[in-house]
Amino acid sequence: MQATSSVRFCAPAPGESSGQYALRIIEKIGSLEFALGLSRDEDSEILLREIRLLTSGLLVLNAVFFEDGQIRVPQASEGELLEKKWGVPLRWLDRKEGALRRPGGLRTVYPAGQLETILQENRIAVLLTANEGILPGHGRASQDSVWTESPTEYSAHRNGGPIGHISPA
Repeated sequence: MQATSSVRFCAPAPGESSGQYALRIIEKIGSLEFALGLSRDEDSEILLREIRLLTSGLLVLNAVFFEDGQIRVPQASEGELLEKKWGVPLRWLDRKEGALRRPGGLRTVYPAGQLETILQENRIAVLLTANEGILPGHGRASQDSVWTESPTEYSAHRNGGPIGHISPA
């Protein structure tokens, strides 16, 4: 039997405004169950710039930060610098148990395979990334691997493969 995740992974279609796409998802599910998958790449910068323009930087968004193939929770000072640089207030998602036992000042890094756990612990239903290549186990997904205007949702399945494998729900 194959377990299906309750988390949906999505990305805008090529040429689609990632900010408009994010707002459509937020309108459907709300911002509390929505998170952004970010990295230090140009696609993430564009996504955040568009969101800032559309929300005037007033909407706090959940975010997961990918770096060097891992999930990293920015330290408070780094998080503040990134928020200031990007102009969007962000709530960096962490493991519930990790937040309690993390020693002050040390960076918190998780294996990419814990992405689904982090999202579920924080009650995230949809993770949007402007570049699905940053998700664990992915290269650039094909054009049909997106949630478009008439939603074709994609979910993570566990079948011994890498977590976050995008396949039709």
